[in-house]
Amino acid sequence: MPADYTFWAGEIERARTVRKTHEPAWQENLDYYTGKSPDAQQAITEKSEWVNVNVDFYQVEQKLAQLFYETPDLQITAKGPLLMRGQMPGQPSQEAPPEHVSAIAQAHRALLNELLGSDHADVLTTVQKAIKSCLCPAGFGPTKICYEPTVQAVPPPEQFGSMLGLQQRVQVPIYERWVWKPFSAKKLLIPADFHDSDYDQAPWLGMEFRMPLSVARQQFDLPPDFTGTSTRDDRVFEPAQQVEDVSDLAYVDGVEVWYRAAVMDADVLHPQLFRSAVIIDGLGTIVKPMHRKPGDYPYQSLDPRGRLTGDSMIGNPIHVLAVRDVPDSAYVPSDSQMTRPLVRELCRFRTQMVQERDANRPYVLYDIDALPPEIIAKIENRTIGSLIGVEGGRLATGVGAIMAAAVQGSAPRQTYIANDYIEKDIAKTLALGANQTSVS
Repeated sequence: MPADYTFWAGEIERARTVRKTHEPAWQENLDYYTGKSPDAQQAITEKSEWVNVNVDFYQVEQKLAQLFYETPDLQITAKGPLLMRGQMPGQPSQEAPPEHVSAIAQAHRALLNELLGSDHADVLTTVQKAIKSCLCPAGFGPTKICYEPTVQAVPPPEQFGSMLGLQQRVQVPIYERWVWKPFSAKKLLIPADFHDSDYDQAPWLGMEFRMPLSVARQQFDLPPDFTGTSTRDDRVFEPAQQVEDVSDLAYVDGVEVWYRAAVMDADVLHPQLFRSAVIIDGLGTIVKPMHRKPGDYPYQSLDPRGRLTGDSMIGNPIHVLAVRDVPDSAYVPSDSQMTRPLVRELCRFRTQMVQERDANRPYVLYDIDALPPEIIAKIENRTIGSLIGVEGGRLATGVGAIMAAAVQGSAPRQTYIANDYIEKDIAKTLALGANQTSVS
């Protein structure tokens, strides 16, 4: 039998516990990217100095553009012969001529490219956001591939029995879209006992979600008295200064889990057959989708021999992008995480350079008995070409007798060399150096 609510509630809670140990570092990475690092915020609180060299921002944006900047056009090649049904009843199928195969392939290519474009799946935006999640906060970019229809009940076509009112209304889609969308790393659920970055091999993956209550009622069979929530969403990244972003609109929080049916159900044999379970916060049960049977996978079907049909999706619809691998770990470090010590060291060097420059600003010593305060004030507030009069005879012994520049220190060259070393280390770590000698 499939896993029940108690099983999934325990799995979800354990996955959240593991994820929460990584969330503080993710938030810190994002704070550095947005120019609001914890060090800078602490300096403001203590009224001290901290130069925030915003390395994370320009390195992430530069590498993002290098990794993926344009949606590629799909190239389709026919696999095996294309058979055409016979024109007459009982006539065997025949292999299609090459010109027909080419025309069909071109039509499929044009259709798929259109569905992947900005008017539908918008793959470019999805991949760029997933890559940015890999580079900056979390080290991986969660996405979900799905088909989202908006269904309405309509009267059935006129046929025998309709006059007696024996026919039920039928559900038809009035709007549909094919979606590949990213979601926050703080909403991804990975099994606590899964230790790999090949997420397609996980027994299950989950996505925490929030949607308006009115939309949730259209998608799930919810109790009539269920009111949802209006509190803030605590499963998203927060700004440096958190605000209470509540809403008067009622929302529903929940978890959508996609799992390998053969792992959870001994009656299922096919290892690539996936099912889903949806749990709504506050209900304590697995909710039933409105337009399909619970647990059925809407993107797969089996043929009479128990094999997946040719139009079935292979793999979990929750697809996680990662740009590196860490042995025996499902939580890989992002680029920002890998360079965090170097970036903090660079910021410290820049802060010390500013402090040293301020300490070595030129200043002049003067004889307080030689010049009255009003003359000193005029000298301090002078403009270019100003004439300032002093008492007669004071300049007879020279300006140096009444004013003299103080001895200034100079920053050693080693300070700038160390600065160069840090920047080179960051570039090599992120594969952004001239020779691309990196570990990424």
